Amino acid sequence: MRRRENILFVFVLALLALALCIVLPVNKGVLFQKDFQLGLDLKGGSYLLYEADLSKKDPSLSDAQVMAAVQSKIERRVNAYGVTEPIIQVQGNNRILVQLPGVKDINQAINLIGQVALLEFKEQQLDASGNVVNDADGKPVWIPSTATGTDGTTLEALTGKYLKPNAAVALDSYGKPEVSFEWNAEGAKLFGQITQRLIGKPLGIFLDNVMISAPTVQAVITDKGVINNIQIEEAKILVNQLNSGSLDVPLKSLQQTDVDATLGADSLRKSLTAGLIGIACVAFF
Repeated sequence: MRRRENILFVFVLALLALALCIVLPVNKGVLFQKDFQLGLDLKGGSYLLYEADLSKKDPSLSDAQVMAAVQSKIERRVNAYGVTEPIIQVQGNNRILVQLPGVKDINQAINLIGQVALLEFKEQQLDASGNVVNDADGKPVWIPSTATGTDGTTLEALTGKYLKPNAAVALDSYGKPEVSFEWNAEGAKLFGQITQRLIGKPLGIFLDNVMISAPTVQAVITDKGVINNIQIEEAKILVNQLNSGSLDVPLKSLQQTDVDATLGADSLRKSLTAGLIGIACVAFF
């Protein structure tokens, strides 16, 4: 009888040890390597509130459809960046709430979420004599590059909507970061026309109306291209934005807050200690 009780006791201890190996958030466990998934209240992070400009939406789409699309694209950007337990919610008719646990750099969060990521290709405006037109500050005036689509109509601008979702960060021959991208069939046709017209001339690459590069076109390019003169962190964010798709409407920031852990590390430690004591008492009983 005593021998059977001892065997049962050893079995219970082994079962308890196995359970602890599975559920405890140890970084170097025997079975599963995991950690607690902490929310904004325990881990801190960034709290962002945006208002969408629905006046610039596609008229064929309802407000609800546009907001759902914006929410989905922000979720893809956040998930691709590796943020754990994010909260992205549509509030009311035109607002988006974003909570990013663990993202303490508010500027990083803004760059990740807030940009529309409208990628445009532009060329320098020329006068009747073929000379570059400058603005009041003496800088060249850039206008959207036009080309003829497959349906025979002239398109006003070549934008990121023609990109395949496979942009990637690469290194050039000098070891500097660049973003490689690929056009779909329509985009390749347009890009081929534009680069053929601009051989020996600069082609401006703009992201959200800000020039990020203006390389000189050396040859006709159709289906693939690169964006250079960009820092590695900026390249990673740009790739994420391009692959997730441009936001359907511009977002206006209403609130930006760095959130500290409201419960704090001390409260979390006490809660874990209390839980372990409870488990030990039950096991002892």
